[in-house]
Amino acid sequence: REESEPSWEPTVSKDFPRIVLEGAARAVPGLAAYLDAPTAPVSHDAGYYTKAPDELPLIGPLGVVGTHVVGGLAGYGGMVACAAGEIAAAWITDAERPALAEAFRPDRFADPVYAGSVENSRVPSGAL
Repeated sequence: REESEPSWEPTVSKDFPRIVLEGAARAVPGLAAYLDAPTAPVSHDAGYYTKAPDELPLIGPLGVVGTHVVGGLAGYGGMVACAAGEIAAAWITDAERPALAEAFRPDRFADPVYAGSVENSRVPSGAL
C-alpha cells in the first residue's frame, strides 16, 4: 500500500467507473449490458474510512435508551454488512446474540483496562 499525505480532495482514477462496473457485473450479471455504454457523466466522491481506535466495528446500544449504532466499518462494511445487521437486529429486539457481539459494543472504551490496551497496542493504524 502506498502512503500519501491526507487531502480534502483525494484523487480518483478516471478508470474508476469502469473498474467498479466490471466488478459489479461479476456479482450482478445484468450490469454487463452497460459495459459498452459511455461512462460519462459520472460523479464519484472519494471518501475516508471511519474506524474505532481498536479497528473493530461499533455495533450495539448507545447511551440513550432505544438508540443503536452500526459504524466504524473501516472500508470492509460490504464484507461484514450482513453479520453487522444480524448483530444489530439482535440488540434492537433483545434476542440472543453471538458471543462475539460483546466485542463490538460501543461502550467498550469506557473500560479503562480495555481503553489502555488499545492505546498501547502495537498494531499500526490501518493494519487489521
